[in-house]
Amino acid sequence: MSTFTVLKTLDMKKLCMLTVSLLTVCVTYAQIKQGTTLLGGDLLFSRMNTWDDGNSHANTTTSIYISPSVGRAIGDDLVAGIAAGYGQTTAKTFSQSPFIFRTKSYGVNLFVRRYRNVAGGLSVFLEAALQGQYTDQTQTDRATAIVNQHTKIYTATLGLDPGLAYAVSSRLWLEAGFQNLLYAQYQHTRTTAEGAPGSKQDIYNIGSLLGSSGVSLGFRFLFNQ
Repeated sequence: MSTFTVLKTLDMKKLCMLTVSLLTVCVTYAQIKQGTTLLGGDLLFSRMNTWDDGNSHANTTTSIYISPSVGRAIGDDLVAGIAAGYGQTTAKTFSQSPFIFRTKSYGVNLFVRRYRNVAGGLSVFLEAALQGQYTDQTQTDRATAIVNQHTKIYTATLGLDPGLAYAVSSRLWLEAGFQNLLYAQYQHTRTTAEGAPGSKQDIYNIGSLLGSSGVSLGFRFLFNQ
């Protein structure tokens, strides 16, 4: 064997070893080991303006949603945890009957999530979640500042939520989840309105929000990894 051939063989071996090492590092980043603790959460802010015909003022809707969470890996790439949620939405209309609509929601979410590595630091996950939520809605007349309608909503949802996760490092993951693509839901609503008797309503839903599902963006810090 010539000297050139030996050197070329050694270089190929080094290249293969380097490639395997890089892939091993990527896979290590993409795997959540049993016993790992995950801390993080999701944050969403949105603002939307719409205009009615003949009205120079924009109807505005502003929303914010915060959801801190903690999870524990009960197996490799299998995480169980709990999340709390708080959301607030304010909508102002400038139509012939101008109102301010305010919505506040509080929730608790129990979840089990399975991760599966796709390539490098990219993983997909599937989450089964049971969520309880309380929502308080008010409708206030802008002219008189009187609350003329008050609605309380109690909701229980069992949902199946897929998503994507990217390991920036072995400690920091960025995630995007698609909420309630498949779900079963019970909702109890109580409404009181000025000058009208109160009303109650029970609603049962089983379905999918495919095509209109909300997207949550979040992060996770991994400890004891």
